[in-house]
Amino acid sequence: LSNAGLRYHKRLEKHAAMQLLDERFISAEHLCVKPSREIYEKFLGCFDLRPEECVFIDDMPANIEGCKAVGMNGIVFDGDASHLRMELSRLGIDVETAFQMVPVKTDEDVKVLSQIANEVWHQHFASILSPEQIDYMVDKFQSYPAMLRQRAEEGYQYYFIHEEGGEAALPEHEAYGGHRGYVGFRVDEDALFLSKLYLLQPYRGRALSSRALDFLISIAQQEGCRKIWLTVNRYNDHTIDVYKHWGFTVAQEQCADIGNGFVMDDYVMELEVKL
Repeated sequence: LSNAGLRYHKRLEKHAAMQLLDERFISAEHLCVKPSREIYEKFLGCFDLRPEECVFIDDMPANIEGCKAVGMNGIVFDGDASHLRMELSRLGIDVETAFQMVPVKTDEDVKVLSQIANEVWHQHFASILSPEQIDYMVDKFQSYPAMLRQRAEEGYQYYFIHEEGGEAALPEHEAYGGHRGYVGFRVDEDALFLSKLYLLQPYRGRALSSRALDFLISIAQQEGCRKIWLTVNRYNDHTIDVYKHWGFTVAQEQCADIGNGFVMDDYVMELEVKL
């Protein structure tokens, strides 16, 4: 139930979360808006719903008061998902969450992150780079000391891609808890540089990476960034195809000397962010 114009349907199609909804009720199609009593009554009638069996969630208290006036349950969402889950639980609705982005905060977190990075990189690049170059790049860019430095001195932020209540981790990954991968990024003026987005091999194919991208887009929007850009090995065909599917385009090619006789032969790809 949204106060929105007629073009909103097309905009909603771009958001993965909208695919979880069976129906949508757009105010412009019914010539009334929240928090008027009329829109809630039309909403209930449209879908043949009993108000006492409904829970309406909105970030504006006035809209919650409007829904309560017709007998619906209402929760004001203040941005805290854990608080929302608690309020839903009080209404008898248990929410099993299977996805979270968990910030890397402590040195111990960085140690776990470096272990995941080492495993992911040897899985991900085995068919593209030599073992010697993978070892060198992990040590230079994704080792414990390297990521401590990036966070402390270079403005990088890291988040674990986390499953809560999802399928059980493999025994060899129990030390990671529910962490299935990670992202690393840096905000530079009007652009967000996506440095890393990786998942451990067994947990791919669950849409975790696309949900992580939604999170990154929201960060970019909050920071006023007009684009997200990244570099990807030009021979990494599958990853390039995934980024193109998400709307990224190739902006340029670059070949960077990273020392020890190794180079990174990459495409620079960009995604426009709508503010």
